[in-house]
Amino acid sequence: MKSQRFIFITILFLSLLLSVNSLMAEKEVNFSMDYGRFRYDSSSVYLEVYYVVYPCDIEFQQSATGYEASCALDFSLLNAENDSVLAQDRIPVTFSKDQVSSSDEDISTGQMGVVKLVIPSGKYHLRMASPSDTVKEEISVSSFSGNKIAMSDLQICSNIITRFEDQEHPFYKNTMKVIPNPSGIFGVERPLLYYYLEIYNIKTNNVPGEANLKIQAVVADSDGNIRHKKDYLRPHSNESLVERGMFNVSKLETGLYTFIFAAVDSVENVSVYRRRNFYVHNPNIVVVKPEDELERKFMDEFAVFNEKEVDKLFEQAAYLATSSEKKVYKVLNSLESKKQFLARFWAEREKAQEGWKNEYYQRVDEADQKFSQGGVEGWFTDMGRVYIIYGPPDEYERNPVNPNENPFEIWHYLELEGGVEFDFVDINGFGIFQLVNSTKRGEVSFGQWREQYVYAR
Repeated sequence: MKSQRFIFITILFLSLLLSVNSLMAEKEVNFSMDYGRFRYDSSSVYLEVYYVVYPCDIEFQQSATGYEASCALDFSLLNAENDSVLAQDRIPVTFSKDQVSSSDEDISTGQMGVVKLVIPSGKYHLRMASPSDTVKEEISVSSFSGNKIAMSDLQICSNIITRFEDQEHPFYKNTMKVIPNPSGIFGVERPLLYYYLEIYNIKTNNVPGEANLKIQAVVADSDGNIRHKKDYLRPHSNESLVERGMFNVSKLETGLYTFIFAAVDSVENVSVYRRRNFYVHNPNIVVVKPEDELERKFMDEFAVFNEKEVDKLFEQAAYLATSSEKKVYKVLNSLESKKQFLARFWAEREKAQEGWKNEYYQRVDEADQKFSQGGVEGWFTDMGRVYIIYGPPDEYERNPVNPNENPFEIWHYLELEGGVEFDFVDINGFGIFQLVNSTKRGEVSFGQWREQYVYAR
């Protein structure tokens, strides 16, 4: 994007600098979002929210200069405790090209931009939405002030250009143009992975001359094998450091990888690190592994499915997917790459639990039979999700019909974490039970669920 957006927030006031008219897309808008937290002052953090929008599903219309396609993203920053809106913006995105072919030819690269904010410590929700999709991230913000060494977020980038003088450019940072890669995908079209981060609170007083920060940057595959590694030293001469670098990932086979950046302070005898997942798509690089036979088997199974069917298979499997896997799948732009991703997704899980794929999709079918209601497929409901992930419960409790209460069910899993329960309530009276409380770690917890939802009539 050509325009730079900057939003400044304090505890007492919020200043929203830009508000524009909506430009709606006629088709689905495919986009990715990422963020980075950096030091601002003793009580606030500088937050950058990166986004990239892809034009492949946007309708192009003839214009005076050729063909254009327009869409809009809605951005908001929310208080994590009550989801109240602290800042919001409508971001217009426009693509241009000379001609439109019958094969729906499109631009190969997306439009990137950044929203910049200064925010105090706290917990927030970042939300970015198009008419067809919403991405929401919960983030915790803490000041980087103090005596102990600290690090910004690790930003993985498409490119870093040094000696860059345009300080008004949205991607300008510390005399460099730091171009983000919100999709987190590298490989054939993007073989170089650049990285950027900042290190703070480095002790400089009364430090022996031989003292250094020990830096290590590592790329590891999904099995934990180190594929790339850098080790070097940085002196204690400055209170803060800017670290940047690059790895060539063109020889890595397709798959999910982890990038780890660590610094060991020999003066304070402490270490800090940051890690990021990224995906490599190199279909021409073939490395034979024991699970490849299983992956090929799944590729054969998925061969008969069209793109809509493959998308639904992954959507149903997304209860098991990591946030990185969800982000990567969203921006895969061919049926073959989606099939390959889904095959590898299940091959990796079959290593830990043989037969898990078939059992999982059997539970999906059973959830559809048991919990579909009012046009909502059963696998998509709260009951369906719990049934698919944890299987059928050992015991049920169903409340008797009572006109003064909302219907509810309690599911008991006796062998899970020593015994847990899931509490569902039909809040709206449409027969769709929502999960309002559970004693399972990591699930929603609300001890007053009966008072709030059952007796609410």
